[in-house]
Amino acid sequence: MTEQSLRTQPKQRQAKARQPRYVQLWERVQLLQERLTGQEAIHDTIIRQFANTIRPIEETITLELTALTQDLVRCFHEEENDAHRSLLGFWIIDNFSVLAAHPFANLFDVETLFDAWRLPIQGTDDMIEAQLSLLMASRDDLPGQSKLRRNYPDADMFAAEPAEDIQSASFETHSTKPSQGDDAQFSEEPLQNPASKSKKKKKRTFTNKTTGARTDGNPSLSEDSHQSSNEEMGELFDIETLFRRIARAVHPDRELDATKKEQKHAIMSTCLLAREHNDIAQLLTLYAEYVGNLPSTWSDESTGELVIALEQQLRELEARSMNLQAQDPLLQLILDRYLGYDTSDVERRIQTHKISLTAEIERLKIQRRHLTTPIGYQDALEERKDIEMDKLVVADLTR
Repeated sequence: MTEQSLRTQPKQRQAKARQPRYVQLWERVQLLQERLTGQEAIHDTIIRQFANTIRPIEETITLELTALTQDLVRCFHEEENDAHRSLLGFWIIDNFSVLAAHPFANLFDVETLFDAWRLPIQGTDDMIEAQLSLLMASRDDLPGQSKLRRNYPDADMFAAEPAEDIQSASFETHSTKPSQGDDAQFSEEPLQNPASKSKKKKKRTFTNKTTGARTDGNPSLSEDSHQSSNEEMGELFDIETLFRRIARAVHPDRELDATKKEQKHAIMSTCLLAREHNDIAQLLTLYAEYVGNLPSTWSDESTGELVIALEQQLRELEARSMNLQAQDPLLQLILDRYLGYDTSDVERRIQTHKISLTAEIERLKIQRRHLTTPIGYQDALEERKDIEMDKLVVADLTR
């Protein structure tokens, strides 16, 4: 860090400290809005991509795994070799454990198949079947008793649906942008707030410190110069005043050019929507863009209403930020799995996972084919034997 930058840092901090309270809050709201918009865009991309790309493949995997398990159950009942029956039994239990925990498996079909295998081997004198029954009784991750599956109450929200339905089911996106079909009637009631028709605001009375004259707190457009004078001299500057000053600058009825008139209609719609939703940050942004720099004479005393509204808006944004981090367990797992720096990074992760899942489907199909031939059946049992031996080694090492 250079000596010059070290000298300028305290000056920058001092200048920021001298800013009115409403400007400091406005900057914080803008930063948080920008961050939330980016996060919500990434989250929405994950939800859409998962519903349309990953979920169908996951469901196919569960179908293939269920079919493989059904074949293994048949082989188990036909097998006469105790060692082979043990390997098949361990394999079947592991498959049921995966299916019971999977949020997109058909739990009814899985439990039906599980009962069809479990009930016949209970209460028998066969040593292998008795050991398998004891093993199943000691586990809490099998159909009908999976703790993990019960933590996934909202799995259906990830069904492939139109994009707008998926978005509304997952995240509540807040925006102050006007819709394309917004046909607000500016000419008949150019500055009439829709909410003010049913609820009248209490009028404020201002006293000009120079002339001593008292004026109404809701001046009309014809009082531009008088209102501007009051505001610059530190009189109360509330949300309605902020809105009116923007409206005077962008009102479409004051524009003769057709193209510019249409543009100002869109700007005015944004302004009306911001006032309706009490989006002070948006109003201040419109003011800075279409009216001019925010006056430095607006003291904390004169902008008290703006400060209160900005503080409320900041709290709402912070609540939205917390909601993004407090999702249901399944949603949180999905977001953690695919979360990236931006939407393109999310799409890359989705496609990478899609490739691995497609390979898993092919692996399950190969295993099912192996069970239909004597050589393939023996190879499958040898492979399963290696898996069980590895599990025993890991168990010994972790004791």
